[in-house]
Amino acid sequence: MAVSEKANLGLRTERLARVIDREVAPLWHDRLARLIFRHFVPRPDILALDVHCGSGRATAELLRRLPDSSRVLALGDDVAALSLARARVNADWKPRVYFKEGDFDDVADMPDRTYDLTFANAVLTEKVLDWEAGLAELVRITKPSGTILASIPLEGTWAEAEDLLDEVLRDAGETNASTTLERFRHRRPSVAELTRALERLGIARPDYVVEHEQFQLLFRSGREFLFAPIIEHGPLGLWKAIIGDPQLAKRLFWRLKDSIDTYYTGRVFSVSASAAVIAVELPSEDGRSSGAAARYWRRYPSLASLWSADDEPIVPPLDTVEFEISLREESGPFEEDHQLEEIADITSELQPPSTEAPSATAVSPTAVSPTAVSPRNTPPPLPSTASSSHSNSHRHPPQHPATDGIPQETGESPIDASVEIDLEPDPDPRDDSTHTNQLIHTVRATRMVQALGGSETDAPQSLENRRGRWGRRPGGRG
Repeated sequence: MAVSEKANLGLRTERLARVIDREVAPLWHDRLARLIFRHFVPRPDILALDVHCGSGRATAELLRRLPDSSRVLALGDDVAALSLARARVNADWKPRVYFKEGDFDDVADMPDRTYDLTFANAVLTEKVLDWEAGLAELVRITKPSGTILASIPLEGTWAEAEDLLDEVLRDAGETNASTTLERFRHRRPSVAELTRALERLGIARPDYVVEHEQFQLLFRSGREFLFAPIIEHGPLGLWKAIIGDPQLAKRLFWRLKDSIDTYYTGRVFSVSASAAVIAVELPSEDGRSSGAAARYWRRYPSLASLWSADDEPIVPPLDTVEFEISLREESGPFEEDHQLEEIADITSELQPPSTEAPSATAVSPTAVSPTAVSPRNTPPPLPSTASSSHSNSHRHPPQHPATDGIPQETGESPIDASVEIDLEPDPDPRDDSTHTNQLIHTVRATRMVQALGGSETDAPQSLENRRGRWGRRPGGRG
């Protein structure tokens, strides 16, 4: 009987490992691994450690990218998942990788400065609750000039679901469980907390990059959410442990399902997930910096120019700046109530045209969209954090800055205009740049008057009184 139970347990464990590998890993582990591989630079003759390798998806990618002279130690705490990992590895890669059963406690027993590359995907806060202590261990076992690549879920992950769960717990009088849930939510760090932790570990800013990304997971109903493998084999186990009593948990999760269906009737349930990658390149033996942050930001010069610790201006003097301005109006349907609201705003704030010629130095992204700037100065050293956001939520009708949210009629052909302006310090009111500004004003005013039912001849030549000096109108939308 004991042998039969053991065989059944092994079969269930194997099935669970296959479900996680097929249903959970592509949505979660692979997405976080893609963040890591953006910063991966293969080097020859290195020894790499993959902590909590799971079913070996990231391990196989490591072996594919590393040269043949490199070796990988893959550590995993699930025997069934390790079997899948061994089966996933190509025959040519097997001499270069060793799969070992173990967990993060084994990392704590490893000697200092052992590995050239330490790789930890979805380990911190998920396998190791004390993420800062775990990060310190990864730094400790990495050699000088070695690399640490780790992904970590951030604060705000599962926020919508945990907000509703907290409401359910409070309504049921489970204040202790609600307090515990709040504490666990605070265990997920922010980007600022990550950077402070790195600096407490002695990592200088030029030697690390923290890049974070936000995305959404969509569910059609509360039932689909609770029974989705990414939830069932992810945060749901933690939520059950917080509640404690299995029967109470069953009743409370039923209420959570009803809350989701009530709040999101007729809509999908969108749950936020936020993750970061920590990319650290340790200094060499003699203390020379790796310059990891500078190499990263050189790939994004336009973003790099937004931050500067130098006193020199990032944009050169006006007499050397060239702006290429593209003006495009796209026709598209808008909702009727949106049209009426915009028309009411325009009617109440439309002023007589201003006689003063607009200054060429007042060009703002609200009216024009500069697509190319040629500065003479090189951007100075840069900070080492970046972010990106991806959402699967419903799209809204596009609004180009040149149209400024003014309702457009369907069936109208788009207007394209492209001009190049040389901005002088003291422009003449009759020069080309002032004429171009007036042209943009006229086009926008024409669209506004057409929306109100007038003709093009009724359009004022300047909207400066409507918005102030190219700015937002007080109390209105941009």
